[in-house]
Formats: sequence, C-alpha cells, structure tokens
Amino acid sequence: MTEQVLDVHMSEATVSVLVQMHDKTRKAEVTLSRSTTTKDLLEETKKNWSLPNQDYSVTNLTKGRKLLPKDQFTEENVSDKDVLQIEPIIVAG
Repeated sequence: MTEQVLDVHMSEATVSVLVQMHDKTRKAEVTLSRSTTTKDLLEETKKNWSLPNQDYSVTNLTKGRKLLPKDQFTEENVSDKDVLQIEPIIVAG
C-alpha cells in the first residue's frame, strides 16, 4: 500500500482516506484537502494509476453512499479512515 498526498496546502483542512479499485487490485492511503472534489480525485487516480480513459464512480463504502463528481470531501461526505472505492461505469450497448 502506498501513501500519497495530493496537492494539499498546510493551512487547509485535510482528510486521510483509503482509495481502492473495486477489484482491490490497487489501493492507496491518501491525504486530501477538504475542498477536493470526487472529480479531482478521479482525475488524479486515473493519471497516477494509468487507468483506462473511461468514466468511473466513487462510493464511500464506510458511509454506504455514492459520491457525485461535484461533491467535496466535507466532514458530511468523508471522514478520516473512510474507504473510497472506484468503479468503472459500464455502459451496456
């Protein structure tokens, strides 16, 4: 497991979470700014993990809720030690 910090300024409030793929092939403990959005997390994760260019969703497994792309990591949405799971969005043809 790797520890990463994604562009956090020291004066900002932060949250530390576990980010993992749906199949648990990749996971990382990360510290994020509370102003980070789900979209920001997905963009960084896709780049850092070289994920295929497709749409993904994020579920906070600890709280049992999907996070929308515009959702910030406020205390209401994400707490320290929460597990955020990234899943590809499958579009049936």
